Amino acid sequence: MDPMRFRMPVELEAIDRIAPKLRDAAAAHLPEDRLIALEIALVEALSNIVRHGHPAGEVEIALRFGAGVEVEIVDVGNPIPPGLLEAEAPDDPLAESGRGLALIRTCADDLRYESGEGRNRLTLTFR
Repeated sequence: MDPMRFRMPVELEAIDRIAPKLRDAAAAHLPEDRLIALEIALVEALSNIVRHGHPAGEVEIALRFGAGVEVEIVDVGNPIPPGLLEAEAPDDPLAESGRGLALIRTCADDLRYESGEGRNRLTLTFR
C-alpha cells in the first residue's frame, strides 16, 4: 500500500491542525492506547522541529500501514545534536523543557533517525 502523505507548514499552529488528521488516518490500524501514544509522539516531534530545527519550507509526513503504523517525518532544518536523542529526561520535575525526545522514545515502539544531504528523517513505529 502506498503511504499517506501530508505536508505541514513550519508553524506551531499547524501542529494542532494536522495532529487529529494523522490520528484519524492511523485509527483503523492501532488500538486506542497506541493511537494516544502516536499522537503524543507526533506532537512532540513536530513541536521540536518547529521550535529547535528552524526548517525552511514544509515538514513532510508519511504514514505507512502494515503490522502497525510507521510514521516518517522529514524536514530540512538543523539536525538533532549528537547524543541528544539518547539523553535522559532532566531529573528536575519542574524543568520546562528537555523531556520531548525521551517522551517520543517512550511512546514509539521503534525510533530511527538519520540526517544527511540537508534533510533530517525521523521514523517512528507503533504497533
